[in-house]
Amino acid sequence: FQIGAQLDLADQTENLRLADIGIYSSILWHGNDSTTMSYPYEIRDELKRYIELGGNILFSVYKPSNAFELCASYPVTFAPSSFISEVLGISAAGLSNNARFKYALPNWANLAPMQVDSLKTITTMNGHIFKVESLTPLEANQIMYSYGSDYTNDTAQGEMNGVPIAVYHEYGSGQTVTLSFPLYNMELPGARAFVDEIFNNYFNEPLDADDPANNHTPALSILSNYPNPFSRSTNLPLSLQD
Repeated sequence: FQIGAQLDLADQTENLRLADIGIYSSILWHGNDSTTMSYPYEIRDELKRYIELGGNILFSVYKPSNAFELCASYPVTFAPSSFISEVLGISAAGLSNNARFKYALPNWANLAPMQVDSLKTITTMNGHIFKVESLTPLEANQIMYSYGSDYTNDTAQGEMNGVPIAVYHEYGSGQTVTLSFPLYNMELPGARAFVDEIFNNYFNEPLDADDPANNHTPALSILSNYPNPFSRSTNLPLSLQD
């Protein structure tokens, strides 16, 4: 886990490979584009292998069904062999464009509640955002958060109240957490508490990114080459630390 390492996929000219992400033990995958987020679909095989081998990923994106399976209509049920079902533990998804989302209500006692930051949505939304999917997990105990709003259940804006919007799953030797809302749009204290809880207590990444006293030592380092100087070839020793 390399604290502070950041990769902007918009700058990538080629798809990520397992070799690119395999150097990290845990990843926070964030996207706040509400129109399209299909990049994960293009590298599903690499993501699947990464998680299977023990990598952990927290996905925070709009429309996971589109991001991982290119689905554009609702409701949708996923085949057991699909990436989103097998690897992320999500069996179905739903969406109402009329519904308005404001609160991520925790289903687990150790999780912090989260609320949309009114400064990160448009005024006409009254402190809400939309395009937040429901995510049906393979097992009920995998539901981490439910959908909440300021509207009553019998209104179009409140019709998704109570549906699951965050799913925890174990696949192979790795773990995944999938949110159908972007953490970017949430108030900072709740979002930070949630990320800390997941990375510290689930992904077993004990370092606090806010603590400057924590110096991370890379697990893989390249030592001095030999011979040096050289003409046509040289050796680059690698050091792997436990």
